[in-house]
Formats: sequence, C-alpha cells, structure tokens
Amino acid sequence: MFRFIADALRWVGGVLVGVGVLVAAVSFVAGFFSFGTGWLGEIPAGTLIATGMLLWGVGDALDTTVDWAEGRISGTELLLSAGTSIALALGGAVVVKLGGKLFKKLAPDLYERLKKWIDNLRGRGPADPSLPGPLGKDFKPGLSNPTGRQLTTDEQVGADLLTAEGKHVQVLAEDHTVQRRKSVDFLVREGPKDPGVISELKTLHSPSSSAVQRNILEAGGQLDQYKARYGPGRAIVDGRGIGLTAEAADRGYRRAVGQARDHAQPMPPSIRIILGDGSSRYYP
Repeated sequence: MFRFIADALRWVGGVLVGVGVLVAAVSFVAGFFSFGTGWLGEIPAGTLIATGMLLWGVGDALDTTVDWAEGRISGTELLLSAGTSIALALGGAVVVKLGGKLFKKLAPDLYERLKKWIDNLRGRGPADPSLPGPLGKDFKPGLSNPTGRQLTTDEQVGADLLTAEGKHVQVLAEDHTVQRRKSVDFLVREGPKDPGVISELKTLHSPSSSAVQRNILEAGGQLDQYKARYGPGRAIVDGRGIGLTAEAADRGYRRAVGQARDHAQPMPPSIRIILGDGSSRYYP
C-alpha cells in the first residue's frame, strides 16, 4: 500500500515537473517571437516544477522508509537516503522558486547584463523603456506616457512635434528623490536601434536672444543632473510660437556659451532650436 503511494507521488511529481518545464519552454518561445500565450501564460511554471520536485522527494523518502520497514536497509541507510531525497527536493524547489530573485540580488550587475543580452538576442528593448536602450521590435513612433504624468500645454505641443517626425517619445516620471531637483521631460528615440536621448523641452515666450540664452542654460542644468543615469542629453528650444529668427537663436547660443564658460555652468551636450518658420538649427 505505502509503496503504491510512494510510486504515485513520484509519478505525479514527475508529471508536474514535465508540465512545468513544457510551460516554461512554451512561454520562452512565445516571448522570443512576440506571440501571445493566452491561458497558458497564466500557469505558474516555477510553482509546478517546485511542487513536482517536492512530491518526487516525498515519494522517494516514503519508498525508502518502506524498504527499512521490510528490513531491506538499516536505520542509518534510511536516514541518509530519505534525508538526502527530502533535502535535494526542498533545495531544488527553493532554487526554482527563488533562484531568479537570489541571482538578481546577489549579482545585480551580471543579472542586468544577462537581461540586456537576452533583450538584444530577442530584438526587443529594455524591460523599462524609460531607461536608455534600443526598443528593437517594440519601437513605435508616438507618445508613451505610462507614468500618467499630466503634460503642460507647452510639453504637449513639443511632444506632438517630435512624434509627427516619427520619433518615439517616452514621458519620464517626475523626480522627487532630491529636493529642488527639476525633472527632465522625455527620452526620445529616432528608430529601433536608437538607445534614446534624454531631452528637455523649452518653449520660448519671447523672441529675444536673452530668452534663448536663459532657456539653454536652464536646460543644461537639468540635463547635467541626470547624465550619470541617462548619458548626454539634448535641449530642444521651441521658438515657433513667437517667430524666433536665426539671428536671435545664434546670438542666444553664443551668449549661453560665454556665460557657461565664465560661471562654470553646464551646457547641454547638444541643442536644437526650432525657429519661427519651423526649421531647426543644431548646436554645437
């Protein structure tokens, strides 16, 4: 009777492990080729495998206990065999359930490199598109705002311009981690292989060169605070609404360079100024 129960536990455990491995393989292949998995994706493969390993271990321990009861093995052999079976089953179950989390916690750099390698292999972008990295097959021109941040009128106008140019504009969440730190607006990608450039949009309300100067330097200060996380950024100064001229744009840029040099202020690594006629000038 007990040997039958042991065999049944091992059989059920083996089936669960097999089904769990199959579900995990199907989910991986479906994710690799961007297919949907439907109801299959709701099955927790890790739980199936872990449960199957536990049942197998219990069945093996029970079978060993029956051998001891029938006098086939000694008490020492019982403790060693049954203990080993249960320990291996529990250890395997823990590894299956927590292995990924432990790996991420103990070796975060290696975990991130491996994740990026898999993303590149799949031709997909980072799990969090608000971080730099090519989107690959996930690239779509348009505005992405999962943060739900309410854009100002000026920000919306600027975002509309960028998306009309075929760019993917990712709205970045407001940063409240440091007091008086101003957030930046967007992470802009121009194509599937573009890792993205953090971009700060400034809309002019005066056509003067001093307004151009002031907005360039303000954008430079904001971008500088995030360069360690996002890399070099870009200031986009929109002068369409006030009819900005090329002369005022050039003069404002030169004045910003002079002030940044004299007062050790950060300048944006790249600058795009949109003139009143809709054309753009790029600096430096």
